[in-house]
Amino acid sequence: MVVDDDPNIRELVCALLRNTGFEYCKAKYGRGALQQMMEESPNLAVIDLMMPNMVGYELCRQLEAILRKPARFCAHSKSGASVQSRRLRSWSG
Repeated sequence: MVVDDDPNIRELVCALLRNTGFEYCKAKYGRGALQQMMEESPNLAVIDLMMPNMVGYELCRQLEAILRKPARFCAHSKSGASVQSRRLRSWSG
């Protein structure tokens, strides 16, 4: 699943996935993505961290609460200056 409010970025990521043979679904905002993820159960989500309505971190937190699994993500700045990989919450299972 690709979630981004910027249509250019959303379509670029979708094109990359399509060209490598992946099936994908897409959403413009976090709230719609949450509902769609519950219906489609994607194996991977590429989520914009800064969106209106619901930021990417909140979307990950809500997914963790619903699915009872940790969300792992890699955050990358537009400048490319910093990359972080982290887990939102410790997993005790």
